Amino acid sequence: MELQTVKDNFSKRAEKTNFKILSFDLITVVQAVNWFCLFAFFEEIKRVSKPETIVAFSGYNLVKISQEVENVINHFYHNIIGQYWSAERKLVDESYQSLFFPFNEIFVPSFKIKPDCSLNKILVYILSWSAVAKYSKINGRRRLHLIEKVLIAAFGNIPLKPVSFNIFVRLGKIN
Repeated sequence: MELQTVKDNFSKRAEKTNFKILSFDLITVVQAVNWFCLFAFFEEIKRVSKPETIVAFSGYNLVKISQEVENVINHFYHNIIGQYWSAERKLVDESYQSLFFPFNEIFVPSFKIKPDCSLNKILVYILSWSAVAKYSKINGRRRLHLIEKVLIAAFGNIPLKPVSFNIFVRLGKIN
């Protein structure tokens, strides 16, 4: 498929695209399937998939850094902005294990990515959370004001810290 065709369809909803039937051998979604109307998306997958297409849904859980930093992030995640998460976020928290998956599943063990990150990158990561944006919109406050100072103290004066993200995958094949 030509790149321009993909770009032309990119702005369409995942549940209803303009792709031709039997277009794809592989369909992947990273950290986003929880936003879709799943049954409509599954029908669209079936429509655009060739026989034996591979379907992969993946995501990542909260960052692991150090116990002190994790305590700050977990408190913020659950107790400060917890009520601002959409109900579908639970799918990510459960590593998509509770997600209905109507494909012939292929087991993939979880694994980790372990980049080194600065405090600024961690703050940007947290700022990207939908619950943070919703909190800010409703409360009219600067988005990270409830965590920034505490996180800076917990992170310390180290320019880069090794971090770890648990990656999870639901992989399947269409018959």
